[in-house]
Amino acid sequence: MDDATGSYKKGQAFLIVASANRENGISTNVFYSKPFLYSEDPDIVAEMSNWKKNDLVSAKGVITTLNANKGTICAHCHEKSSRPGEVSLITPIYIETRYTGLEEKEATRILNEKREISNQVYLLGSLCDDVNGRKESTIYKDIISQSSYKGIAAYQIAVDRKYYLKQDVPTNRTDYPHIISVGAKAEQDLKCIHKGSMVLVDGMVVTREFRRTVTCPHCGKQFDWPEKVLEVLTFGTEYLADFMTPEEYDKLQAEKLQAIKNDIFTSSAE
Repeated sequence: MDDATGSYKKGQAFLIVASANRENGISTNVFYSKPFLYSEDPDIVAEMSNWKKNDLVSAKGVITTLNANKGTICAHCHEKSSRPGEVSLITPIYIETRYTGLEEKEATRILNEKREISNQVYLLGSLCDDVNGRKESTIYKDIISQSSYKGIAAYQIAVDRKYYLKQDVPTNRTDYPHIISVGAKAEQDLKCIHKGSMVLVDGMVVTREFRRTVTCPHCGKQFDWPEKVLEVLTFGTEYLADFMTPEEYDKLQAEKLQAIKNDIFTSSAE
């Protein structure tokens, strides 16, 4: 709080957002995520200072990635330490309080009714590296039906930052959100896009927690520490530049296979 004005300098809050399973249309199944909002904009902070638990609010913002030191406490010697890491959060550029003074049950009911508009993300950027394919079968199982769950494609994109962020270095003008696609979408991403491809992502924010093994710099022992991550799960991705169509990919693979066969037969003939 500013001692001179009595107003808050920073505003932060965890929001609960709801999403439906688009694989099955308007699903009665609802998936919840808990993104972190942070702002130092005076008008935004003033509005956030009025928020109470179970209020329903609207927020328009951008996904921000920051380099930050993350603190840990050793499970063995109980000493504190920190290590470099990345923090992903939402920087709001507009917020509005829609409902206030609600009980949790009523707030949840209204949020569920608005699940189709509760969690929407649009990102335009270029891939920082090639797509990484993974065969994980449990992450996001509450969102994606298991029948279409054939694997995950993961990649990071560079998104130009079109705003000034007080809490970051002024020369940092790019954010690097993590993108996840699943099933048939993942298979197509693995075929069609690569480092440098420009994409337009339509998706939703998902947050999850996992255990990371770290080594204590004081006693040298390893221990597990909870890590939170914010990602964007795609509903659809439009390929804009420097990509391959599925047909071009299949043709290229066929040509590579034929070249291998030719080498084998040529070597056998010699």
